[in-house]
Order: sequence, then C-alpha cells, then structure tokens
Amino acid sequence: MRTAAVNTVPAADASTTCCHALGNVTWQVEPGWQSALLSDGGLRLDEWLADGQASIIKAGSHRTVYRVDLPDRSFFLKHYRCRSLPAATRHLVRPSASHREWRKAFAISDRHVATFRPVALGEQRRAGLVYDSFLVTEAVADSCSFDDFVDKVLPRLPADRRHATRRRLLKRLAEFCARAHDEGIDHDDFHTGNILVQTAADPSSDLRLLLIDLPGVRLSGPLAWRRSRNSLAMLYAGWLDRLGPADAWRFWRHYLSARRHLPLDDVRAAGLSVGAHSRRARRRVLR
Repeated sequence: MRTAAVNTVPAADASTTCCHALGNVTWQVEPGWQSALLSDGGLRLDEWLADGQASIIKAGSHRTVYRVDLPDRSFFLKHYRCRSLPAATRHLVRPSASHREWRKAFAISDRHVATFRPVALGEQRRAGLVYDSFLVTEAVADSCSFDDFVDKVLPRLPADRRHATRRRLLKRLAEFCARAHDEGIDHDDFHTGNILVQTAADPSSDLRLLLIDLPGVRLSGPLAWRRSRNSLAMLYAGWLDRLGPADAWRFWRHYLSARRHLPLDDVRAAGLSVGAHSRRARRRVLR
C-alpha cells in the first residue's frame, strides 16, 4: 500500500527545531533532517527530481505537492506559491499556509487527535514579506486516503472480512469525528479525502485515522451542536453515495455514543438535520 504523509506528532515546539537561512529562505528543521533536506544551495528538490526520487502528487497554480523517496526515509513536500505583493502583504496579518499548517499540526497533536508529523518549514522572504513557503512532512508506512481505502483496499478483502472491516471503519470514523469535535477541531474542508487510514499488516485487523490539510482548521473549545452539525454535513456531502440509510444511522449512533456530553433535545431530529444540511451542501458543490 502506498504511504502517506502522516504520523502522530510528538509534543514539540520551536525550541526543538534548528533555524537556517539559505539564500532568501529561512528554514526551521527538526534535528536529524537538515542534511537530508538542505545543501548550501538550499532545498535539494532539483536533485531529487533529476534522480527520480521526487514525483509530483498534486499540482495547481498556488500549490505543488511532491513525494520524495530517499534510501533512508520518505516524506512529502508542499510548495505554496505567493506571486503578488498584495498576497505577500496579507502575510503581515496572517501567517503563510505552510506556517499555519506547521503550527496547527503540533496544536492538533497536543489535543490527542492524530495528524501528520511536520519536520521542516521554509519561508521565502523579500523586503520583510513572506512570499513562497514550504512544508515537509514525514511519510508513514501502510497508510492511504480514506477514499482509497474504501475504493481499493476493502474490495480486495474476502466478503466476510470486507463487511466486518467496513463496519469497523464506519465506527472509527464516527469516533474520530467525535474526538475532533470534542477537542475543538473544526476543519474548513472536512471530507474523506482529508482523512487518512493507517493499517497494520492486515487491513482488517486494526485501523487508525489521521487528519490532514490543516491550514484552514479552526481551534477552539468543544464544538457546540451547530458547528458539529455543519462539520458532519460537510463530511456527509462528499460521502452520500457511499452510505445507505442503515450505515448513516449506524455512524450517527456511534458518533453520539462517543460524544456523551453533547446536549441534544431530539436525537432523531438532529440526525435528520445533518442529512438535510449535507444534501444542501452537496447541491452547492455540484453547482
């Protein structure tokens, strides 16, 4: 199975990283990663691309994501682009996307919700402003996106194990959402593409979920019902075609069981409200 850029982040802060200024890029790097990532000329990306050790996973006008496989380690590199002065000026009041994701990964891990482990942050500075930024995250074996697990891993299991694993996956997802909401984690793009599944050697034996793509995550106290409902509706909207009515209610029961302190006057009406909001969200996405 393909690895993904996730792991549990150990408790850490900026004091555990080493700072380096290479050209116009300032780097914070976890101990043990500097020589693998950086040379006197800066980030070794051109070397990795030339040697075939780096490949593009996602590409867009504002961001490119690379996977890098070195002999002794694998990791992912996000390169966020900032091409204009107005965009760079916004970084005076809001940190770069890489910096936000770096900082939130540590904060989310401190709240005991699994996410990726960031190992390096780079920011390009010109005239005191941050332009391009870079985030390096360590890869972890035996993990893939939630969608890939459902589409590619589950179908390969024998029928009896497939059904049992699907039910366990649904329960894990409900518990994961409940834990994130109790810990005040509100993802602005909460869909199954931003949840990863890490398995043991046998995919039907143990499942662990991790949250990724964090720049827009909002952190607060435990989410009240309205924010919880909107978050679940966002998740449902991208997964409606995979959930039958029985699965949807099973997920809802597991979620409520894990959030015992969430005050609801009518459990059934609340569940129906999630479904109604998810259908509206889905229509908006389709439009």
